[in-house]
Amino acid sequence: MSAVALQYDPVEWPVDLYTDITSLSPEHSQLDDYHCDAHDTEHGQVTGALADWILGQLGK
Repeated sequence: MSAVALQYDPVEWPVDLYTDITSLSPEHSQLDDYHCDAHDTEHGQVTGALADWILGQLGK
């Protein structure tokens, strides 16, 4: 969750940890844009899907 900078009170944290974060509206994040891999990976690991998204963002 921290990787997409969700805007929730860290003390109360009313979010179900199993919530599909791809279904949340963009207003829930402090980032302008983000992309999540389809599978859990180590924090900071760049997968092929994420690399493709990053390269696509650079091409905009």
